[in-house]
Amino acid sequence: MNRVVITGLSLILSVTALSADSDQKNCASITSDTARLACYDKLNNKSATPSQTADSVTVETVEQGNPVSVDGDVAISAETLFGRRVGEQKVALEKSANVDHLEFIDAHVEQIDRNPLGKITIVLSNQQIWKQISSSRLHLKVGDSVHIERAALGSFLLEKSSGSSSMRVKRID
Repeated sequence: MNRVVITGLSLILSVTALSADSDQKNCASITSDTARLACYDKLNNKSATPSQTADSVTVETVEQGNPVSVDGDVAISAETLFGRRVGEQKVALEKSANVDHLEFIDAHVEQIDRNPLGKITIVLSNQQIWKQISSSRLHLKVGDSVHIERAALGSFLLEKSSGSSSMRVKRID
């Protein structure tokens, strides 16, 4: 009886392994890096969201303004990716979809909130939300024009367009 059970289980496992091997070969044959990664994620029962796969995203480049269709309906621009952590930016998505890599953005302040420690959270006209992480002070008010640029080690500096002082910020949305 034990031999029958063990033989049955080994037969089931070998069929499953052959099926998985076939699926992995299918994934390996995909040329797009992000699509191949999504295929492997699907095999491992990890859910891939539309923002994680290049096959399900429409990308709009800032310079050309023309959507680059990749079988999807979500629009992602370089400005949308600006300020995100490297993992969130999906560097492979930028390369495969020709999304421009921005070094800075300019926007207007739409809302300012202050926490009990005096640090501010800023909502910009492009709907991005940035949080102060440095101790430096910058006197901002709603309507001010600001400039955010990349700095060392993946950080970002926010400064008023009319001034020379800046503060280190982190995108939180």
